[in-house]
Amino acid sequence: MRISTTGKHLILLMGVLYFFSSGWALGAQKRPSQSSMELLNLLAFGGVGQLKYQMGGEPGGEAVSVDDSAWPCTFPGFKWPNPNTNVWLRSSVTVPEKIGGFSLVGRRMTLRLYIDNGGDVFVNGALLGSFEWGPAEFVLSERLQAGDRIVLAVRAVNRPGWGKVSEFSVTFSGMAEFQARLQDKVWGLLIAQRVAQKLSDRPEHWLAEIEKTTERLMACKELQNGDEQGFLAAFDRESANLNALQQEVKKKYKLYCAGYSHMDLAWMWPWEESVEMVRNTTESVFNIMERFPDFKYSMGQAHAYEWLELYDPKLFAQIREKIKQGKWEIVGGQWVEPDGNLPSGESFVRQSLYGKRYFRNKFGVDVKIGWLPDSFGFNWNLPQILSRSGYTGFVVTRVDLNDSRDFPHRLFWWQGPDGSKLATYVMRDGYMHDLTGEQLVDFIAEEKKELNIGKELVLYGVGNHGGGPTMAMLERALRAQAAPAFPEMTLSYAEDFFNALSTQDRGKLHTWSSELYLESMRGCYTSQAKTKKHNRQSEALIQTAEKASALAGLYDYDYPQENVFSVWRTVLFNQFHDILPGTSINSVYQNNEKEYAQSEQLSRLLTQRALESLAQHIDTRGPGEALVIFNPLSWSRTSPAVVELNDLEKDKSWSVLDEEGNPVASQVIDQTPLGAKLLFIAREVPSLGYKTYRLAAKRSQSSPSQLAFTRTDMENRFLRIRLDPETGLLSEVFDRSSQRAVLSEPKGNMLQVLIDEAHDAWNLNYSQPPVNLDRPREISLVEFGPVRATLKVVQAYQGKKREEPTPDFPTSFFTQYISLYDGLPYVEVRNQASWWEEHKVLKVGFPLNVHAAQARYEIPYGSITRPTGSTTRFEKARFEVPAQRWADLSADGYGVSLINDCKYGYDVKGHVMRLTLLRSSTYPDPSADKGFHDYSYILYPHAGDFYQAGVVQKSSEYNEPLQVLRALAHKGELSRRHSFITVESDHVILNAVKKAEEGEGWILRFYETAGKEGTAAVRFDRSIKRVEEVNLIEDPLQSIPSTQNGFVYRIKPNEIRTFRVVWR
Repeated sequence: MRISTTGKHLILLMGVLYFFSSGWALGAQKRPSQSSMELLNLLAFGGVGQLKYQMGGEPGGEAVSVDDSAWPCTFPGFKWPNPNTNVWLRSSVTVPEKIGGFSLVGRRMTLRLYIDNGGDVFVNGALLGSFEWGPAEFVLSERLQAGDRIVLAVRAVNRPGWGKVSEFSVTFSGMAEFQARLQDKVWGLLIAQRVAQKLSDRPEHWLAEIEKTTERLMACKELQNGDEQGFLAAFDRESANLNALQQEVKKKYKLYCAGYSHMDLAWMWPWEESVEMVRNTTESVFNIMERFPDFKYSMGQAHAYEWLELYDPKLFAQIREKIKQGKWEIVGGQWVEPDGNLPSGESFVRQSLYGKRYFRNKFGVDVKIGWLPDSFGFNWNLPQILSRSGYTGFVVTRVDLNDSRDFPHRLFWWQGPDGSKLATYVMRDGYMHDLTGEQLVDFIAEEKKELNIGKELVLYGVGNHGGGPTMAMLERALRAQAAPAFPEMTLSYAEDFFNALSTQDRGKLHTWSSELYLESMRGCYTSQAKTKKHNRQSEALIQTAEKASALAGLYDYDYPQENVFSVWRTVLFNQFHDILPGTSINSVYQNNEKEYAQSEQLSRLLTQRALESLAQHIDTRGPGEALVIFNPLSWSRTSPAVVELNDLEKDKSWSVLDEEGNPVASQVIDQTPLGAKLLFIAREVPSLGYKTYRLAAKRSQSSPSQLAFTRTDMENRFLRIRLDPETGLLSEVFDRSSQRAVLSEPKGNMLQVLIDEAHDAWNLNYSQPPVNLDRPREISLVEFGPVRATLKVVQAYQGKKREEPTPDFPTSFFTQYISLYDGLPYVEVRNQASWWEEHKVLKVGFPLNVHAAQARYEIPYGSITRPTGSTTRFEKARFEVPAQRWADLSADGYGVSLINDCKYGYDVKGHVMRLTLLRSSTYPDPSADKGFHDYSYILYPHAGDFYQAGVVQKSSEYNEPLQVLRALAHKGELSRRHSFITVESDHVILNAVKKAEEGEGWILRFYETAGKEGTAAVRFDRSIKRVEEVNLIEDPLQSIPSTQNGFVYRIKPNEIRTFRVVWR
């Protein structure tokens, strides 16, 4: 659930018992008699049918003298999306002596309210009382007199969340039953008036007919005689002449109303409470099905179904029966409804792979409709990922809530970077409509102006904390269908709407080929930094474990499929759209710290066991211990490798030897009483394979190294860097290979603290100049090679003033370890932060000597370019954007990448690239991100563009380290260096290697990175039986020609391809 801060959209809701009285804006159309409508309004609704509103709720709105004539009108029962914003609601009536034969004189007049979150009631300028969230009742007059004027003003108070008026009604004593029945009749007539005005081809004709009907009703003898039953029957008699209008609109317009309950599996409550939420909602749905035979319900998220399967098997079995009866639709098909930007490409694949296969296995259902109704933005590759997972339609919300521009489409083709298209629908009123007739007519009217296909999808039901559709909503649907004129309305599945789109309808759809960016969700890229770090690490760890297990499985190792899924279940669940973005309460993150720790430990154990099994087949004979260095990536690489030393080994002298027995430069790092690490550079470790080094007692000869350093300068054969001793900033980064300066000014690695004007976890907003941290408390040389040289810089920030006697002592500290490695072409910055701020943002910036109109950012299984300038309101609004592991700025044959290990928020403005490191919101978690943090990033200057420089490969290497296994000496059939799989292409990456979910063989998933067509040749170290292409959920597509030990295929720009390989 997102608390939107968008203020310009007032979303009208509910009001099935209300109408616009004389405040209806009929434009130039002829309107019915004012006095007639006012009197009907008073008799049926107590005068509150004509509600005026004004956003803001400043004091004074209760005064009788307030001129509200220019205030907009609405029917009572609306909602507004502004958190912490109040609204004035006003209505005034004058009590007549009689309305026909009915008299209000002497009756008690009572107001009933239900407003989220509360407010105050004023009558004729005086405070009558206040109310909290929930039903409230106020007597406006104990005894009405003719001529009484009642000015009713309600200040609706909205705290965090949507402001919503669920009930706003006035009743007269002794008339409640008559009023309730009369409201249905008057409401039906007013709905017909709305239909005539907005949907008919002959609005003037039908408005005139409705005016005549109103006049006849006001003049009828039943009203004059005060005959309640007769007057109600008169409505049916006088409305019969509107049958032709009904036939006209039913023929042209149809509403597909899907019952739904948005269920946040964790948000303002822990997941344990959500189990009960799912159970109770399901029971409520079954009760409604008993009363309303035509009612259908839609529900997604395999994890929620798994809860029912585990904790309430009886309900689970009932769902299976309802599916067979055609009353229950499974939507979404994903494990949970994840965030739309932050999970990796493979995580998005697994959401559908595991979700859709679960629904197939348990219910025999192949889910076709993608479903992310509450996510906080949508990456550009979702159309490809979803369509290649078997989806034919996609439902989203929020895209229309940006401030800087109106999203131009409601139903459209969303096209991914590879050209995949998916029919996508942006819900017109979110996911919690309640079948308000007026708004349903408005929906169809808006669709008429857009595409005019005459079809509209509506989700209705109570959501967030479950609940689902209610009896009252279904009763409103029945009343709407009984109105004199109303579009055809069916209680349907969401899939019915997409299936009803004809070829002609689809031909009218416009195409959108970019991401779906949400302006008020920028904070989601950074909030709850520890969860985001766990997510990145967990994704890498489990994929490494899968690859190691698959390779070991070639030698009679049992692939641990259940354990692999157990880890993925944890990863996928915590990608839920209120967990991974950082928008839940503190207890949710206390829980997932434990869950992540267990899953990460299991992933490491699975990798270790697989490599130990594999190592038994490697010839590891030689001096000392064997170090088997495993490369989980699909290209040969040179990267740091780390050997763990225990407390008995840490003080000894060690040598690392290469295959020829020559010493390799090594260095002891991270020494503690419990152990240390031995660091060296493993060079040219084969693709998806290994290389064997040796660990032996220290030899006398020195190891070559090209590192040089002083207390403020460092260089290797690629780079020279210089630290300004006054500021602690990088004053110079010089690319020795290209002979050019990387920085445009001496302010590299500048930490900046900005005041965050958005205090909640969702948004991020800063307008004041940053505080630059350039007064270091310490600069020292702490590592001296030969593998890595490191300068330590400590910066500090003072937020709130301290008490005496240390008023100027800082509130947060930042320790940075700036390193160069022997033979590696990047600058690494490892960070330790002690962060205790509120409503602040921490960024790091690099002013680059590169000027480009576009910067490129990694997205799931691809990349996207965004402008570095801000010439439009929309570009200015995108001052913070999501990315996966890297952003790159390249132009004229040169570029610089900023690669990180656990961050997701970037901005590139002009030539300055910044990475967002931390923020400190206070809602819904007041302690969010306060504490200690570790994170790292590298600055990678390069010749050429991102593709030519292998930025994707470099970011993979930084996030998926080499695996080191210490092994005893023994014989084996495998050589000391070996590649199991090679991919002959510099722009195609093999990212996933795993056992097939069903049947025999391996699954191999590739993606193209450079945006160009090409050929990829895949070679194995053994014979293969056959190759077939499969989709992302492993359904077969086509047979692929193969040789004895490989296959070749063509790949399109930005394409994802998946194959099943069966061994001989």
